[in-house]
Amino acid sequence: MLNREYAKSKGYTVCKEFCGHGVGKELHMSPLVRHYKETDNELDFVMVPGLAITIEPIILMYPYDDVYMLDDNWSIYCENNPSAQWEHTILITENGFEILTKRENEDLLIKI
Repeated sequence: MLNREYAKSKGYTVCKEFCGHGVGKELHMSPLVRHYKETDNELDFVMVPGLAITIEPIILMYPYDDVYMLDDNWSIYCENNPSAQWEHTILITENGFEILTKRENEDLLIKI
């Protein structure tokens, strides 16, 4: 189940204005990794060994109209709409993937 479908099943919303991304020579680079699906077969890139990407959905309590950025050009918010964001960096390997940012005692539910 995709993040957006899961969030919606629990009564929440996924922010579509921000997404995961590639990690390499730059911190934020292609490919864009969306946390929602509009249509089938929407993957814009091929996952090959050596590719490093982030997943970092922003989950909001309510549907929203506008996203705002503070003067620091980094912090974002949706007015009167509590949210949560988390991030993991994933390396595609010859045998699948490795979650590079997984903490020692962190349990992750991964469905492939």
